[in-house]
Amino acid sequence: MNQTSAGNPTNQVMVRWARIGTFVLIGVFAVFFYIEYAIRYFDWSAESYGPYYWGKRVPLGFHLLGGSLALAMGLPQFWMGFRNRFMNVHRWTGRLYVLGVLIGSIGAFLMSTTPEQSLGFGFAFSLFALAVAWVITTGAAFFAIIRRKIKLHKEWMIRSYIVTLAFVTFRLLSDYVPYESWGLGHADYNTAMMWSCWVFPLMIAEVILQFRKL
Repeated sequence: MNQTSAGNPTNQVMVRWARIGTFVLIGVFAVFFYIEYAIRYFDWSAESYGPYYWGKRVPLGFHLLGGSLALAMGLPQFWMGFRNRFMNVHRWTGRLYVLGVLIGSIGAFLMSTTPEQSLGFGFAFSLFALAVAWVITTGAAFFAIIRRKIKLHKEWMIRSYIVTLAFVTFRLLSDYVPYESWGLGHADYNTAMMWSCWVFPLMIAEVILQFRKL
């Protein structure tokens, strides 16, 4: 990249506002997801969970607790002002993020391997693969910071949080896309979206990360 264009004040302002816009947008979607979908499951009752999830309430509880923690602790990691001013807080929120991923992934693994799967093996396997990606990306970010590979840590944290947001993205794609009018079945569509909610965002992020190095 040309250093003159990269150092252009106009470009810097545009990049800054793009980051702020992305930050706010992610925050809005995360809050919406939590209020609309997650919060009701903290009412430990069969009415709140429904007949399907009540039998999986323990792994779902792990998944929601860990996922909520990761969702909340992950976003401040990308706020440079917060990170630079409160480094100790940044470290502790990062540790809580890793803990959230660990707890949430345990729940995801348990849910994907339960005998009763109304959406079939394909959906269960896609959930299992998502949990694997969650652990791998977060583990890579964790080991990178232990070895003081700051730039590498930032890149893997981006990948990790994309996977964390996959649960939000999936719910939006599942509930607000009129796939039934397209002649698609519930199980097939949701299985495809479970893959799409993290594979395609990771591919796009990877292209951006690699182009920034040119």
